[in-house]
Amino acid sequence: MDARRAKPPAALTPDRARHRVGPLRLFAAAALLVLSVLGGASAASAHGGGSDAEGYVLVQQAIGYLVNMPKQEAEMHAQEKVTAALAATDQEGVSVKTLEQAQVALRAGDTAQARELLQRSITDSVKMLPLAKGPDTGTGVVLAPLESQQISPLGWAFLAVSLAAIVAGIALVVLFRPPESVHQLRRDMGLASRHLDVGHDETKGQSG
Repeated sequence: MDARRAKPPAALTPDRARHRVGPLRLFAAAALLVLSVLGGASAASAHGGGSDAEGYVLVQQAIGYLVNMPKQEAEMHAQEKVTAALAATDQEGVSVKTLEQAQVALRAGDTAQARELLQRSITDSVKMLPLAKGPDTGTGVVLAPLESQQISPLGWAFLAVSLAAIVAGIALVVLFRPPESVHQLRRDMGLASRHLDVGHDETKGQSG
């Protein structure tokens, strides 16, 4: 009885081993297939663009690129967003015709015209936005950065006249400055007052 229990297991024949390994290979192949499908879908959503995103949002992103990035890089990213907006399933509030004109302007390298057309293409969406309340700005149009202010010719003329007046004032002060210093003038005034006091005392003594 103990001998039967201690009997070693029978060795696997090649057929039995192949029978056991087959389901494992099938399961591994199925898992790899599922992972590849999921990875391809995520890559398509990341690079393919925004067919599932709102066209209005994609147009705003394109405008942001044109405003905040260098021209060559901005044109490339803006064209991607415009192409995605034209292929988007949700184009509510977006003028497709105006958006196509903006795409043509981008391909021609006219970023200023493209930005204007992009803003015009979402005019309806901007009108549908609720009014701003509290800290919300309600901004729907992205403005170009302010240009550096330069001095006008009139400003340069005013600056030149001001500098000339300052130089003339300094020259007049040096030219008409009295020979005595302030300290010397104070000393002379002190001596003069003393002489006046002494003369007054002498006059009173003689009269007395």
